[in-house]
This record gives sequence, structure tokens and C-alpha cells, in this order.
Amino acid sequence: MVLNRIKAAAQKGPGEVLAIPFKPFRWFFMIILWAIAILFTFLIIWAMFSLITQGQLDQRILITLQTLNIDKPIVKGLDFIVSITSGKYLTEQTQIGFAGTTTEIEEKIGINIRDFKPRESTVTLKRPILATALVEISKTPANQPIFLNFRDACYLQDYTEAQKETIVIPPTEKQIVAEQEGTVFQVRCEFPEGFNEIEPYGGKSTTETAGKIISERTLGIISQEKAQAATSISKDYDLKRLRLIPLFRYSQKIAWQPFTKELYSSSDKPMNPTWDVSNGPISLRIGSDESQPFYTNDEHMLYVYLSSNWPGQIKELTDIQIEAQNNMQILDNNQFCDFKRVGNVYKLTDEAKKKTKIDCTSKDTLLALAGVEAGRTSALTYDECIQKYKSEFKFSCPFVVTDAEKVASRTQLGVSANYIYEMQATTSITVLNKTLSGGLIA
Repeated sequence: MVLNRIKAAAQKGPGEVLAIPFKPFRWFFMIILWAIAILFTFLIIWAMFSLITQGQLDQRILITLQTLNIDKPIVKGLDFIVSITSGKYLTEQTQIGFAGTTTEIEEKIGINIRDFKPRESTVTLKRPILATALVEISKTPANQPIFLNFRDACYLQDYTEAQKETIVIPPTEKQIVAEQEGTVFQVRCEFPEGFNEIEPYGGKSTTETAGKIISERTLGIISQEKAQAATSISKDYDLKRLRLIPLFRYSQKIAWQPFTKELYSSSDKPMNPTWDVSNGPISLRIGSDESQPFYTNDEHMLYVYLSSNWPGQIKELTDIQIEAQNNMQILDNNQFCDFKRVGNVYKLTDEAKKKTKIDCTSKDTLLALAGVEAGRTSALTYDECIQKYKSEFKFSCPFVVTDAEKVASRTQLGVSANYIYEMQATTSITVLNKTLSGGLIA
């Protein structure tokens, strides 16, 4: 019986043998092909309609074509049709993003400090203080490990008291690698001596004394101790802050792709500026305020902005590098340029780096910075210093396009920022000047 079936099958052609078992698959592929054909036809009709009514392709069409990875042949085909019928080329008007865009990418790194709090919400003077926090690793970069440094991460208040003995667990660094994604570990801040004193009402300096000290401190002719003038109005309690500030080094990159063109023509339409942004511990933004395309031999201004994106601040920029293609020249000999050519790249100058190295934990620095503000009669606080001098940095430099195509096309300029970032978590604790039973502390 089986032998007869085999013989019958052998007498049929291969098409007849395969027709029955593969018929469902054949129908499936036919449906897919018909769907692709209908979509392709719809896109062509939509594109031609937008050309007739708007004079250029609709950006939604271009995005769809780019998603399907068929934008180049379609644009070239339509370009050919339009050039024959009208004698004009539309390629420069049909590039995606030419109308002005802001492109954002997310860095694959995520570290969160949560549940930072003291063991006791109320303590008396000179009593040991313990605070704990949980550090959560939500995302880890695949190409570079992160070393979280906890050595000097725990602080009392705003650095106004001399740093006393502090015990931090983990004691130094903790390496964060890809395998640790999703883990949570605890950090402990122990202050064995606690707080020694509570500042009286009005602070430690009168307005008159502080104003004079700030002026003289700015000139560098007076010591810090002269700024302290005690008052007689004491407090029974005060709300103090505890800070957890671990830091790490990181390198963040972004590429900017503006449009360039050889010569201006009367048919050109000025388009909005384009920017590219990398969001990670910092927000790294690169671009220009000027419309595009950039024409050859015209001078334009390039901007690089960095701002704190996570809770915390940029402690220091160790380097910023710009990599430009051969057809784009950074004018680093200009007095308004914050970059200098070193080899094949442009690096942030030492003078520009100094702007990022302000130490807001230094009492001398806080006093000196207050001296440059008109009408200021008291030193800056740590938070004021961070907000004014550490939350955002702006750098710029002129550039020219030395060579470009006849039609508008993309060129690329890459920026990498290497920096030290201070994360921050803050909690509060009430410090009593008396014991809970009302007796004075010895």
C-alpha cells in the first residue's frame, strides 16, 4: 500500500508533489506581497500628492520611508521625475531632519539613591548619628564599568563645621558592572561625634561685620576667623541636614549632524536649527542657533551645553573633545573659542575647565563668591553656589564649512565629555540643645 503511494508520487512532477503541503504558506506569502505592494503604491501616491500641493515631500512620508529603509531609492526616483518635468532638483528639500529637529538619546546607565534617612529623627548634641541609604543599579553601561566612590561621601549640614570622624560603609569604591543590573545595596554614614553646637539666631556673623569681611576677604588681606561675631540669642533646637554625595567618573558622547551646502540659491528655504542631546548623568547638548544649511566659507557658532540631569552636580569636567570631519574647521585661534586643537581633535582649554572646578564645599570660596555680588552681605550657602556656578556650563567656538556638496547633505561632528559627577541625597535631623527631659547638656 505504502509502496504504491510512493510510486504514484514519483510519477508526478515536483510541483504537483509540493503543491498541497505548501499551499497555506504560499497563500501567506502572497498576502504579504500584496500588502507590501499596496503600501508601496500608497506611499508613491501620497508622495506625489505632497509634491504637487506643497512643492516638497511631507516629513511623515520621509520618516516612514526611512523606517522601511527605502527612502534613498524613492527620493532619487521622485527627484528624477521632477527634474524631467520641471528642471528642478528636490533632493536638498527632502532630507529627513532638514526642517530642524532635536534628537535625544538616553545613556544606558541608571544609579538611584533612595531611602536616605537617619536612624533617629531627633538627637541631642554630641550624640552619635547613623544614617543609611539604598543604592539601586537600574541600568549599567556595557562598555565601561562605573566606580562609585564613597570615601568622602557623608557630610553634616553645609560643610560649616570642621569635618569630624566619619565612618562610611562601603569604605572606598564599589565597582558597578553590567552583571549587577537590578541589584540594591546599602550605604551607612556614621558620625560618632554628632553635632557639637547649634548656631544662634542671626547666624555667627552680623550684617555689618559680614559685609566688611567679604570685601576684605576678596582682596585677600583678612583671615576667616575675623568673620565670626557671636550673638547672645541661642536656640533650643535646630533642623540640620545630612548629605550623601558619592561620585564617579564617566564619559558621555553625542554626534551632531547639521546640513551643509556649497552655495546659496534663490530656491533655498531657511530651515530651523538642529540640536542633538544625550541624556545621562548630565544633559550633553550640541548644536547651533542658526538656520541651516551652512554654506561654505560662512562663519557660524557652535555651542556645547552641559547641565546636571541626575540629582547632584558636575564636580569637575576633566575634558571635552570635538571630532570634526575634514570639511568642517573649528576656528580655535579665535578669542571667543573655548577649544584648542590638539592632534586630530579639539579639546577644552585649561581656562575654560577652571569654570567647572569651583569648590562649593570651601568656606573661603563661598565667601569670595559672595564678594563679587553687588549688595551681598553674607557668604553663599552650598546650595546657592551649586545653583549659580555648578548646575550648567556653556562653551562655544566659531566654525566654517570648507567644502560641501552642491545639494544639502549631512556632515557629522562628534563631542565626548569626560567628567566627575557627584550624586546627592539629602535628609534632615532635629538636633536638641537640651535633653528630652529638659536638663542642660554638660
